[in-house]
Amino acid sequence: MRYTHEDIQQHGLLQFTGEQAVSPYAKFQVEPSKTGSGLVHLRCAYNNK
Repeated sequence: MRYTHEDIQQHGLLQFTGEQAVSPYAKFQVEPSKTGSGLVHLRCAYNNK
């Protein structure tokens, strides 16, 4: 996963790359930030353990 900043139309988007970007073992959560409006935390886990 990487932050995209090269293209003006996709500025600020996340790009998933790799052969197993979608996997039953991967878990991504988006949680709102408590310190800034509009900011989020991305939580990543391999198998929820």
